[in-house]
Amino acid sequence: MSEFDPEALKNWPVGKAGFVAIVGRPNVGKSTFLNEVLDFHLVAVSSRPQTTRKNWRGILSDEHSQIIFVDTPGAHIGNTILGGQMLAGVMRSLDDADLILCLADPSRPPGEEDELVASRVAHAAKGALLLLNKSDITDAEQRRTARNFYLEHLAAATPVFEISAPDRRTLEPVLERVREMLPQGPFFYDPEQVTDSFVRDIGAELIREAALELLYQEVPHALAVDVEEWREGPRRLRVRAT
Repeated sequence: MSEFDPEALKNWPVGKAGFVAIVGRPNVGKSTFLNEVLDFHLVAVSSRPQTTRKNWRGILSDEHSQIIFVDTPGAHIGNTILGGQMLAGVMRSLDDADLILCLADPSRPPGEEDELVASRVAHAAKGALLLLNKSDITDAEQRRTARNFYLEHLAAATPVFEISAPDRRTLEPVLERVREMLPQGPFFYDPEQVTDSFVRDIGAELIREAALELLYQEVPHALAVDVEEWREGPRRLRVRAT
């Protein structure tokens, strides 16, 4: 084994860098938020709850910062093995995160799932931002209700942002604050990298997204996709999956 050469890291970028967990109840817009900030369709988005099944990492880098977003499954009340495993994954992400983005949906009255999310974020005792999503389709009273509910659990000084996840303009102030709050240190990934997921896994996720939307009545929610063939040609990609 060759010795470690410190000179090899001389040009490795340094700046504001850290892990940011995105948490919220099902269908609050976490995956839409991540896809939009990355400008890359990484995670499946559908109208069905619990579309996200695992923690996806999306990497946003610029000259002075690297944000590693961790998109988590929607935290929900349930007693299934799948639900328990997904909630455990959410908790691990909170434990490992440098910062937490807590997404709320003011278009729906706060309930048990919101209580679960807020209490888990508070228990993590990490820096957090409260994002009131769907600000384009909610009124001031709905947003005030959601804000007050979450701030009963989170620190009173928690920064609050009103956003619309598909609208990048509303997300820029959030990204600016995230960069301010992250620790200084070396980047974790190559600045050109957008995710640590394999291309085949992303392909399987996009197929599952299509099935969830197009076969809503026919296909069980617990569907999975297995990529059996992945053939890259000079002009096109051929994928066969079950």
